[in-house]
Amino acid sequence: YQAAQRDEVVDLVAKVARQVIRCELALKPVQILDLVEETLAALPQGAHSQGEVEVLLNPEECQRIRELAPERAAQWQLSADASLAPGECRVRGVEFEADAGCQQRLEHCVGSLREQLMAEEG
Repeated sequence: YQAAQRDEVVDLVAKVARQVIRCELALKPVQILDLVEETLAALPQGAHSQGEVEVLLNPEECQRIRELAPERAAQWQLSADASLAPGECRVRGVEFEADAGCQQRLEHCVGSLREQLMAEEG
């Protein structure tokens, strides 16, 4: 019973977090560029120093970012990708490709929360 209740709480937390992320990105789509910067910073030293970095975004977010923050958008080659949901982002360079989107990060956080709750239970 407690395991089922724990799973329901974690699922509820994930749903609320998704909703908050959607609202934040609707109000401030430029925040996606912060995720790009974090992703690039996490890459091994020099991995993105060669060539231009391409950032693939949902078409609506790509357009809004270009309009709202042209100076930040100019740092990278922004490309619209209709297969990406809002909040999702791929970063590509000559020698790497990385997921900089919200969903993967949220899944990691929810997984960590589940593990922590199971450890506390056992």
